[in-house]
Amino acid sequence: MSFPQTRPELEDAGFTFDTVGRCRGVRCKADLHWWFTPKGKRIPLDPDGTPHWATCVDQAQFKKPRRG
Repeated sequence: MSFPQTRPELEDAGFTFDTVGRCRGVRCKADLHWWFTPKGKRIPLDPDGTPHWATCVDQAQFKKPRRG
């Protein structure tokens, strides 16, 4: 199953729109659409529906260290 790409696909999959924002990456500053996943977690999406961590030039800035 691929990740939903359009607003209707996101809503059909159980996602709910939260708000619009901007990436806090040092260089990125892209427009974001924040959604809640079906499990209640927030996810940043690009306006085209792509998860922002896949396109952000500053993605390393936001990666959490793995637990040992």
